[in-house]
Amino acid sequence: MKRTVLIAAAVLALGALIVVPNAGADTNATQVAPDPAPAALDAASAAAAIGEEYNTGKAGNPPAFGAGDCRVEGWGTACLHRYGDVIWIKDSRGDGFSAEADWENYLWDGSAWRLYRRGRCVNNLKAGHWAYCNKDFYEDQSINIYGTKGSGLRIDACEIACVEGYTWVRNNE
Repeated sequence: MKRTVLIAAAVLALGALIVVPNAGADTNATQVAPDPAPAALDAASAAAAIGEEYNTGKAGNPPAFGAGDCRVEGWGTACLHRYGDVIWIKDSRGDGFSAEADWENYLWDGSAWRLYRRGRCVNNLKAGHWAYCNKDFYEDQSINIYGTKGSGLRIDACEIACVEGYTWVRNNE
């Protein structure tokens, strides 16, 4: 009998610690993440802590890209095909150097954009050819690891080293 009373008291005490969400609250409602200003993505210290993914691209024929999905530089063009999360890179110069698409994937944490992943897709094919790297990023409207919605990529086309600049693409397909 004493054991039953003790168990009942423990269950009641534990019940007081359980947090029950407000039944009237919309638990699926999340704030739409704003597009960041370039300075908001300056994350050199965060980037140092994140490993870089390196992929050699495979030859392919690119799909049509939407407006704002590509970064064009003199040595190449880097694009994100949002449907399927595929990074594309075209080598535009026959100079013997490989073109690469450098990318950084940022997630919205509810108050700021945080660097989550980064990498490069290298095109070792001849000039004029496209290569692709198939990735898997959080979708912009999916709940991410921070429990919020928001996923975007900074993409740049590089040869030996990237210069200042990038294209910001929300991963919303």
